[in-house]
Amino acid sequence: MKKERLTVASLVSSGKLPTGNTVSLPAFKQEEDYSTGYKIANIPLNQITPNPYQPRQTFPDFEIQSLADSIQSEGLIQPIALRMLEDGKYQIIAGERRYRAFRILERIEIPSVLFEVTETQMAVMALVENVRRKDLSDYEIGCAIRRIENDFKSKKNLAESLGLGREDMYKYLSFESLPDFIKTKFINDPWFISRNASYDIVATLNKLKAMPDINYQNAIHHLGCAIELLESGDIDQTKISKFVYDKTILLTDNIISKEQEYFYTGSRRIGFFSSSANGLSIKLSSGVLTVDQTMQLKALINEFVSQKLSTPITSVIDKKN
Repeated sequence: MKKERLTVASLVSSGKLPTGNTVSLPAFKQEEDYSTGYKIANIPLNQITPNPYQPRQTFPDFEIQSLADSIQSEGLIQPIALRMLEDGKYQIIAGERRYRAFRILERIEIPSVLFEVTETQMAVMALVENVRRKDLSDYEIGCAIRRIENDFKSKKNLAESLGLGREDMYKYLSFESLPDFIKTKFINDPWFISRNASYDIVATLNKLKAMPDINYQNAIHHLGCAIELLESGDIDQTKISKFVYDKTILLTDNIISKEQEYFYTGSRRIGFFSSSANGLSIKLSSGVLTVDQTMQLKALINEFVSQKLSTPITSVIDKKN
């Protein structure tokens, strides 16, 4: 019979734990089993310390008080998961809110499931557990991934261990590349923007920064305006990157807005003139100009550009095979 592999959540779900043989926690790809087994015990609160890799960054007082009230009336439904340390202490893998609620209730002990795991395994377990419970914001997940990424051989291994696609993981990691004035928003609101919005903003800023004629500070200015609009409810976060790109392209002094003007003879369109950030273009239909007229037009353009640049220019015919 194939040995069942369980998550931390399924082990402690409703306080019902498997009995009998040793239970292994999930062996993510490239990782060993998280535990050789588990123990159940009531652990004194003063022997428990928080998880240094705790992904959740905020614990609102009203949420903890509400949970404490529920535990007071209904009891603890799920024991917390702890990592056993060599000094007889314990670190929280999953269940810090329950731990905090027990402290509010001034309880001495808390029912716990004990595991023998490494720090890296504990960090991954805590992150996966919170992600599966949908307890974390995208920003908190991104920060947690950053804290453990150096413990893996490659980002591919890290993504596989967390059960994420590589593209999705890079979206979580994009938060670190946001300007500081946006990152400060997450201190009070970890849900400020999603990983998709963050990724799009960073990609847009990188694209604008690579354009030689763009004033990058204009892009940052327009991003600040977009964030103000987001906070006032006047723009959706999915529209921020487009807002920044469009405003920067259209309003930067060094950029010519894209325009197109058509040439007609009677009702027949014979060509167009266009201008954009990439330059100017003139196109005329075949046969509109004679050979002599074409040469005259080229000479006129050469003369005009030479005067503008204060240096002679030459044109070279590139014959296509």
